[in-house]
Amino acid sequence: MIRELVWDSTLLGKKIGRLTITAASRATLVADLKRAASGGFAYVTCKVQGHDERIIRLLESSGFYLSDIGITWQKDIDILSGGICVEPQTPETIRIADEHDIPEIRKMSRSLFTQSRFYHDPFFSKRDADTIYQEWAENSVRKGAADIVFYLPNGGFITCCKKARGIGEIVLIGLRPMFRRRGYGTKMVHTALQWFSDNRVRNVRVRTQAKNISAMNFYLKSGFMVREIDIVYGLIL
Repeated sequence: MIRELVWDSTLLGKKIGRLTITAASRATLVADLKRAASGGFAYVTCKVQGHDERIIRLLESSGFYLSDIGITWQKDIDILSGGICVEPQTPETIRIADEHDIPEIRKMSRSLFTQSRFYHDPFFSKRDADTIYQEWAENSVRKGAADIVFYLPNGGFITCCKKARGIGEIVLIGLRPMFRRRGYGTKMVHTALQWFSDNRVRNVRVRTQAKNISAMNFYLKSGFMVREIDIVYGLIL
């Protein structure tokens, strides 16, 4: 089944769909793709679990190409004790972003997420990728795509969402190069974890690219453990 990603399609002016495979059937997949092409879809994406070899082989043999490999990390929080490490000391203050911060956050968003799949998938132009992250960041501040955004003025930001069943998600986290390796990334994550703990979130998750070694080492050092691996495929119709 292919479902249109309305936000993406409207934003970029190109019909984009997400494929969900319920059974590893070539005939079903071919039929779905034919309907998508006749329905005006320009691009279809599909995310599968890294261990699902049958689906992976089916997609690759059907013309899908590798777009991204993601690692989802999880940190369990002991709400009763807080479960948060000592906050590192840094000169600048991290605060909650508001609408007055949107212009600067949009501006910096163009350079913070260049390792993401949107900057490397051949379907998306650099302008497309910039647009996606600018709108995503603004929607997060306006609480359409996140519950709260913590902002390091002129340095970076982190967005947090509270999900069901005591699960929280760090959706976006970005830090400008001049602020890296100085404790600011740790402080932003600490701030997010404290907010999650205060809101009775027990498990915090964050996804990063498998090729982003520095990010993976950072999450490991911050007490996160690998939860799952996913693979994202794309197909230009």
